[in-house]
Amino acid sequence: MRPLAYSIIIALLPAFIPAANLHADESNISQFVRDSDRDFVGRLLSYERSNQDGSRAERIDVYRASETRLEVMKSAARCTQAALVSAELGFQTWSGDTVTGGALLPGAEVMEFAFLTHDREAGQLNTAVHLPDQTLTFETPTSDGPLHLYDFDLASLTALTPYLVNPQAGLSVNFALMWADPANPSVTMMGEETFVFDGRQPGETGDVLTYAASGALGEGYLWLDAEDGHIVEAAFAEPNHPGYDSFRLRLTGVTDTDAEGWQQHLTAHYEDCGG
Repeated sequence: MRPLAYSIIIALLPAFIPAANLHADESNISQFVRDSDRDFVGRLLSYERSNQDGSRAERIDVYRASETRLEVMKSAARCTQAALVSAELGFQTWSGDTVTGGALLPGAEVMEFAFLTHDREAGQLNTAVHLPDQTLTFETPTSDGPLHLYDFDLASLTALTPYLVNPQAGLSVNFALMWADPANPSVTMMGEETFVFDGRQPGETGDVLTYAASGALGEGYLWLDAEDGHIVEAAFAEPNHPGYDSFRLRLTGVTDTDAEGWQQHLTAHYEDCGG
């Protein structure tokens, strides 16, 4: 296997330099209420992220490791470089309190190099990214509102939509974008996307709740599983990674597993890959 290229890893891990100066919206926070029956620990949601025409597809695996912990693997294909991210969900802010990002290695080992902590008292997010020749640090002013990172491929959002108090009331979400150009990374405050409920219809594996989307991500749509609340499909005009011209996320599988099964899944990524 060829040596890891840090610029590629960073491109796979753009979402860990989060939003600044997004004001808390108490009405948005109140859209969500914690219900332990909706934690779905052990649930593995597999998605395909691509352009809206299906090109440049990548696999996104979102695993609920515990009540508060998410682990997400991103890769273009088996045996290729993959990012592995762990995040702790905060049910007071409806965002991640800590995030640790790194590269998946053979044997399901992880090379961690990005560390994020939400300092609520200071009102900032402290981030350190350790590279071979330098450490990049960020102190990003933030708020207690629900923040979602568009380049995290809706992983945090799909973990939290099961807690919507009234899904038919719709929802509004603030998004930020880290444009992952290693030579010149930038953080953009995209603003708010509004999802207006427009019906319930049959899907491939069960009914879905459908929403018309507009705002910061452009025109689009969002579908939620009518029973369990996770994202089934979403599409927006705005891309969330360099080299893309739009965005589509499509659920390809739902599996209930355990820690051992998840480790086997990660291990299989590099098995029998040759030289």
